[in-house]
Amino acid sequence: MLSLGRLAASIPPLGPPRKQGGSSPPLGPPREQGGRPSPGWLAGAFTRLAGLPLGVYKDKRKLLHYIGDRPYVSPRAQISCSNLTMGPKCFVDDYVTLYAHRGAQGGVYLDRDVAIYRWSIIELGKGECNLRIGSHTHIQSGCTLNAFVGSITIGANCMIAPRCVLTPYQHGFSDIGRPMREQPLTSRGDIVIEDDVWLGSHACVMDGVTIGRGAVVGAGAVVTKDVPPYAIAGGIPARVMGFRPPPGPPHEQGGRPPLGPPREQGGRPPLGPPREQGGRPPSDSPQEGES
Repeated sequence: MLSLGRLAASIPPLGPPRKQGGSSPPLGPPREQGGRPSPGWLAGAFTRLAGLPLGVYKDKRKLLHYIGDRPYVSPRAQISCSNLTMGPKCFVDDYVTLYAHRGAQGGVYLDRDVAIYRWSIIELGKGECNLRIGSHTHIQSGCTLNAFVGSITIGANCMIAPRCVLTPYQHGFSDIGRPMREQPLTSRGDIVIEDDVWLGSHACVMDGVTIGRGAVVGAGAVVTKDVPPYAIAGGIPARVMGFRPPPGPPHEQGGRPPLGPPREQGGRPPLGPPREQGGRPPSDSPQEGES
């Protein structure tokens, strides 16, 4: 790994070059009349920073959080998409591909702090098909998101595990007299993934599917129908196997009541029989002298 010393040495010197025998140039970046660094210098400095080896895999994204709110696109990513909008702190890793086919009129819209990790491929097909990803959603490595015929919308705070596939279209195959690759694409509608959804590794989401808020989809599932909010689904084709527990007191969440007798404020169980408000035992408890 590159040491900090070698990293600092790899950054070109700031300011104009020194002339032989001349006085030293002023330290720091060239400044405008008001004392602020010139925009050209800032853009150049950020470009040089983007090209530096800033760590291995996800260490790079952690380090980039210290340089402000600017989005980061790796110089090793392949981007061919004229309509790409990125919010603050977005991260596009090495070897990510964003490609808009000829005739694509839609765009890719990434909200704040979206991360797309290496080997993921995003494609936009012909027409007004869009990909929208909400804030703080992470697309892990090797995912495929192809917005052909329909659009893809992913909400905020979603976890998309490695090698998930989202395809809002199908290949036509009704005409056996023509190769399937020559038949038109079809679609039942857009793919919509609401906020706080977790897709397990290798999950496939088909056209026309909506996955509700807070749902969990198991690894390897093929989702062909809608998944309700907070449901747990899995299988081929995916079916609902249960629901996440609703919020409540701690013993309700775990399904078991606390062990032992009820305790007073000091943490010790009450001594003797239960007592009424005046301090006397209740009338149904045995009194002194009774048998």
